[in-house]
Amino acid sequence: MLTTTTGAPPQPTMEVADVVDGRTLVSSDGRTVQIAGLAVPGECWARAATEFTRKTLNGKTVKYSTTFGTSAVVIMPDGSDFAVEAVRRGMGRAEPGSTTSLKSAQSAAEQAGLGLWGGECGGKDTVDQAGAQNQKQSGSDDVYFASCDAARRAGLGPIVTGQPGYGKHLDPDGDGIACDR
Repeated sequence: MLTTTTGAPPQPTMEVADVVDGRTLVSSDGRTVQIAGLAVPGECWARAATEFTRKTLNGKTVKYSTTFGTSAVVIMPDGSDFAVEAVRRGMGRAEPGSTTSLKSAQSAAEQAGLGLWGGECGGKDTVDQAGAQNQKQSGSDDVYFASCDAARRAGLGPIVTGQPGYGKHLDPDGDGIACDR
């Protein structure tokens, strides 16, 4: 008697060639994959989320399972779900209606004040304009802007080295004046 065993089909893999943001990957063959369950990174924590994703996945071969369109569950080389790991560390926020594992990971990160749940973001997507203005007037160095657009929305124009809100990431020409273009 001949018996055959049928297992689940192997999961497709992709080599991550680039990270667009904290939840969007580009494969070595040019495909774009959005990591299922992760919300669009907020302005306040987008840079940290992107750096975490880049450090964790860039150049690695990952497994993925498409959920809808270009959205997919991404499994890291160690077998863990990337979205759960990112949310657990506060480097991502779960989309509404996400899986129980993502909701649990987010709750733990919130309670521990990790990543986007701590520091200047405090769980918010953007820096509070009034708070940024008050910090600016009090001379606090704790003002952070992810982009020059965010600084402008908070009422700041060019920001000179030493002023609250100045960041080297906002000063690409390195002349000591951020958001001058």
